[in-house]
Amino acid sequence: MGNSLFMQRLIQQLHENDEAAFAEVYQAMHNKAFNFILRYVRDSAHAQELTQILFVKLWEKRQQLTIEKSIESQLFMITRNLLIDNLQKEASGNLFMAKYATQDYNLSDYKEELLLFQDQKEHFETTIDPPKRQPK
Repeated sequence: MGNSLFMQRLIQQLHENDEAAFAEVYQAMHNKAFNFILRYVRDSAHAQELTQILFVKLWEKRQQLTIEKSIESQLFMITRNLLIDNLQKEASGNLFMAKYATQDYNLSDYKEELLLFQDQKEHFETTIDPPKRQPK
């Protein structure tokens, strides 16, 4: 998104509740965030919904942003957590549907799905690392 002084100014403006600064971040990062999320949810409407949630969360967390990190890396961390939460909701929804789809409530039936979810979550957490800072 730009040089570090510009980024620090932008973060400071967000701390001061500057909506124009937020709009600037939104314009600069929306497409990149949407495309990143789309790679994981594979549904355009769902990706757009999560992208909107992402920017709501960014606004809610604006006071917690630090000038030591780029806005892009901080947005990425919010995105990562949002995708993990989404994965957990999907997995728990699948367990709920599986539980009520059958009359057999044997817990061992769900162990495999829980293990699969854990594997997916671990894979997700290890394959999605924050962007590395480029040497200047």
